[in-house]
Amino acid sequence: MTSKLQKLNEGAKELWKTTIGSRKAVEYAQITAYLLTNPAKLTFKIFFHLILDSLHPRPQCEKAEFTEDQLKEFLDYAILSKEVYNEPAKRTIPKEINHIIFEDPNSNIDKTPYFIVNSEERNKIILAVRGSYTFGDFFTDVKASAINVDGILMHNGVFSAANGIFVRSSEHLVNLSKENNGRQIVITGHSLGAAVASVLAILMKKHYPDLNIKAVCFSPVPCVSSEVIPDSYNYITSFVVSDDPVPFLSLHNTAQVPETELPEIIRKFVEDCITRDISDPLPLPEDLDMFSNPFEQPSPSMDKIIEDLKKISMRTTALYPPGRMYRFLLTGSTFKRISAEKIDDNIEYFGVFRKGVNEEDHAMIIYHDSVAELLQMLENDKK
Repeated sequence: MTSKLQKLNEGAKELWKTTIGSRKAVEYAQITAYLLTNPAKLTFKIFFHLILDSLHPRPQCEKAEFTEDQLKEFLDYAILSKEVYNEPAKRTIPKEINHIIFEDPNSNIDKTPYFIVNSEERNKIILAVRGSYTFGDFFTDVKASAINVDGILMHNGVFSAANGIFVRSSEHLVNLSKENNGRQIVITGHSLGAAVASVLAILMKKHYPDLNIKAVCFSPVPCVSSEVIPDSYNYITSFVVSDDPVPFLSLHNTAQVPETELPEIIRKFVEDCITRDISDPLPLPEDLDMFSNPFEQPSPSMDKIIEDLKKISMRTTALYPPGRMYRFLLTGSTFKRISAEKIDDNIEYFGVFRKGVNEEDHAMIIYHDSVAELLQMLENDKK
């Protein structure tokens, strides 16, 4: 009897392997079709379902506390980051932050739509940037890789968009602030717009170090290298909702997925992107030979040179979402309860893909509602 049960168990396991293998084959064929015909159809859900076994668990974070005034201010920026997606006639913006003095609705490869608000009631100058980001966008622009900006590596497309706004509006923003007794400038946005907002804030800080400026970002795309992260904590605040995948979506993270977890076409695509990566790796002091003259050494062979170039080109540029990062944690199946947590280390937290990702958490309306709910809970506790 035991022998029969063992055989039955072994047979069930073999059937399970065959079934899973067949399902994987179908999924891989689907992925291939998406990539070859329309990359925009490839969703976060499909991609992360494929690599589920290689995902890392979500680490524990400590609870974050906000004051009522802080949440009210964040809600202003959430409203503007949401409404910048809408046409002017369809916007619903409270009158206190509805003084739009300039708007650029144009959008192309290096121009991102945005508007500027000058609020007397809030004593703020607010620039809201529009820009959604899908998995198709990732596959479309990932080959652009990173660009070296004064020693800081930045997402090429994000830098181009931020630099375009900087060229067109930085002088106007600075003058407007001066005319209003140093009124604070706040740059905000969601998704790709959040990444552009953060890089624009970095550029403004670099060129106008005494300017009173900050950025508030909702689900920023990974866009800067690790060197700038610590300083960005001082003037950039960023938020991610529970399982939003966008702040994790970098070429560096994708390249770390085991080969066995990805269809060959995606693996080849990623490897091709890596070879195009323009990262500029610097040797560590301990890697250098301090005791010999390099010019006295025999010249390396051409094969050695080619092999070294291949090794360098296969190193990925690790980019991360900038700013002091907080997570809105949604719990419950039907009626969601919201809490806020502080992420201590952007590099450690966003340096790998995490389990439980859900592209539905990326919508700007969820960020808006999360801030509004936290504010409502705080006000109710005071009653």
